[in-house]
Amino acid sequence: MMTIGEIIRTAREEKNLNQSQLAAKAGISQATVNYLETGKRNPGFTTIVKIAKVLDLNLEDLTESMN
Repeated sequence: MMTIGEIIRTAREEKNLNQSQLAAKAGISQATVNYLETGKRNPGFTTIVKIAKVLDLNLEDLTESMN
């Protein structure tokens, strides 16, 4: 199973977005995107919702990868 960071990175790359673009669209910092993708930080629920919305991801799939 992919980690939440791997899911975010894969979806971001499929949308042809860089980390800064995703951050701007989601209203979070680029550093947060980097920390999430590299596994240095786990996202809070609000951050997950913002990222899922921008990347058209299923919220359930993201939260299941955290277990």
